[in-house]
Amino acid sequence: MLIRSQDRETLINLDNSIVIGIMDIEGAIKVICSYSCEDYIIGHYSTEEKALKVLDMIERAYADAELIPMTVPNIGKMFAEGSASKEKELLAKAIGEVLMKKMVFQMPADNEVEV
Repeated sequence: MLIRSQDRETLINLDNSIVIGIMDIEGAIKVICSYSCEDYIIGHYSTEEKALKVLDMIERAYADAELIPMTVPNIGKMFAEGSASKEKELLAKAIGEVLMKKMVFQMPADNEVEV
């Protein structure tokens, strides 16, 4: 799963990350993604509670993304059965778009997080 930073300027491959955590840096709450030698600030939040809520959101998004490899073969099998149709084509496109959105988590803005 990928995480796009709050400022949309950084994409993080979660599979390569060592840890995602919350840090208080000079009184400002940040969500940090750490690799072996570098840390990336991927979000700024006004309270620790909001930052914890975002970690919960990332956890749920990651769990959803992990289900995709198990689901896709069954979807493919369903589409392979029967004849091709415009309805199947539209449904396949819609499912593909939903799956793509599940593979990238956009860090929400501070005002988008409710505690």
